[in-house]
Amino acid sequence: PFWLKELCWGASCASASALALACRCASHEFAAGAMPGLLEAMDAAVASAEKGEDFGPPSMPPLAPPPATGPGAKPIDYKEVQQWLLQLPLDEEALGLMREQEVTETSCCMARRRRATDVRGLDRSLCRDKDFVLSLSATKCNLGEDIHIRMLRTAYCELTRSSSCPDYGSHWEAIGFQSADPCSDLNRSGGLLNVVHFFYFFSHYPETARAAAELARDPQQNFPLACISINVTDIVIRSLLAGRLSKLCNSAQHGVLESTCQLHAGAMCHFVSRWRSLSRTIRDSEAALSEVRHLASRNPARLLEALQPSR
Repeated sequence: PFWLKELCWGASCASASALALACRCASHEFAAGAMPGLLEAMDAAVASAEKGEDFGPPSMPPLAPPPATGPGAKPIDYKEVQQWLLQLPLDEEALGLMREQEVTETSCCMARRRRATDVRGLDRSLCRDKDFVLSLSATKCNLGEDIHIRMLRTAYCELTRSSSCPDYGSHWEAIGFQSADPCSDLNRSGGLLNVVHFFYFFSHYPETARAAAELARDPQQNFPLACISINVTDIVIRSLLAGRLSKLCNSAQHGVLESTCQLHAGAMCHFVSRWRSLSRTIRDSEAALSEVRHLASRNPARLLEALQPSR
């Protein structure tokens, strides 16, 4: 063991008898039947030390966590994510709880109550697509799920140019998470939809995403990229449920999920562009998000325009 070699290596700095006593005491304290054969190994090591045999310097344990291995370590692309999404069932239990909630809308001086999952103006043919998006938002991100962790790891490694990404650790802060467990941020609201939106942004607009990650680490203009993305997802979902995106979804050819992914990506591009051009700092975060919130509610097409130069 590492600590045993270190003790024996100290023979050159301590008397053989003192070393022998220290090792024998350590052997009885640590072994006590818990590790078969340890006492014999300790006695052999002490005998070698007393004879002046050189063990050489101890082997240092690795300082960094080993690279992740197994299926979850394999990078993933959006095509594979799409195939996985097509096979993903709706979370009917979560949707049932959402349908039980009601909200009050006011228009033309009249108040009207509706189910929280009903979207005004959305084509009926898109209702299942809408439910699927809400189901994703109600599904918790789980690092034990292969696709979940692969999306996060792929984005992390590409945005940081790193070859390793353990499940847990402070390294997640490099892309804007606030703790060693990214799920603690992701699952506050938006759940798995946060991951899908972030991965879509990175996959379809990689240059913009990398530029955003670099700006987010700037000494003066830094901001928590992942947390901003989570906030933008929340803005998109609220705008969808308020009926502000119905026209956009109805005219699109690719469904509600793809429409929300594009709007999220456009909002991220807009946020980053304005952050850079206005020399914003972390103190301007709420003002920047309020700007995105206003556009998503009043003029979502304006956010989509931000995607054009990024292609």
